[in-house]
Amino acid sequence: MRTAADAEMGEMCEMVFATDALTLVLRPITAEYFLMLALNPGGNVGRARFELRKAQLAMEAEFAI
Repeated sequence: MRTAADAEMGEMCEMVFATDALTLVLRPITAEYFLMLALNPGGNVGRARFELRKAQLAMEAEFAI
């Protein structure tokens, strides 16, 4: 998140790490907490992104100060 801010790219909404063994999709809930979903090779990244977004919206209220 700091890298995006330092480079003036805007607020980070999502991060995806893809390797041969797995794909990680991360979404921030707050500046300190993230949701992470790990997919096996060939997993549906679009569906993972959709489900993480739903979870993020549901959990933001719980983590709000």
